[in-house]
Amino acid sequence: MPNATRTLLLLTSLGLAGPAAFAQKTLLHCGHLLDVRSGRLLSQQTLVVEKDRITAVQAGYTAAGSSQDHVINLENRTVLPGLIDCHVHLETVPSRGSFAEQFTLNPADVAYRAEANALTTLRAGFTTVRDCGGSGVNTALRKAVARGLVPGPRIYSAGTAISSTGGHMDPTDGLSEYMMEKLNPGRPRAWPTAPTSAGRPCGNSFGAGPTLSKLPVPAACST
Repeated sequence: MPNATRTLLLLTSLGLAGPAAFAQKTLLHCGHLLDVRSGRLLSQQTLVVEKDRITAVQAGYTAAGSSQDHVINLENRTVLPGLIDCHVHLETVPSRGSFAEQFTLNPADVAYRAEANALTTLRAGFTTVRDCGGSGVNTALRKAVARGLVPGPRIYSAGTAISSTGGHMDPTDGLSEYMMEKLNPGRPRAWPTAPTSAGRPCGNSFGAGPTLSKLPVPAACST
């Protein structure tokens, strides 16, 4: 279960996964807890976790009700809800070598890196992300996380971004015509140059299983 995976990962990152993972209840004693609805920072609160759900927030430090309950001491920590990142690309790590990687990395290489990036993102406190475009690995990763196969945040994924030819998301920018054709056969078909042609790649993209489409809008137009 994905929520159980996220809860277990939190406990693992705290070094307390052993008994907590199988406790009847897990009680997190929070020194401070951010209440995002009221905008207040609450002091001395207890989060009650049962299986894969936070079932209660209680004032004060609640004592364990049975020997199976597990208490995690976060009395010197500030606890807040999971963060949401609205624009990520889990398949990539921006670097000087990013452009060359399209020639050197295989899909399996990209998949292993995306899985590692998802785990890093979750450990940084982000429990939901919107992946705004990838090769399809990002969508496969979304499914794997949802099935509990690998740890990671909840992912909303886009397939190949829908871009104008030569636009922001055209991966063949700056290449020779020969390389353009090798990297993206039938390039005009994939990159719409008129509003009426934009629907075809969008439809093809959703057929592969993503949950959103990315359509970058140029900031300026030539006349």
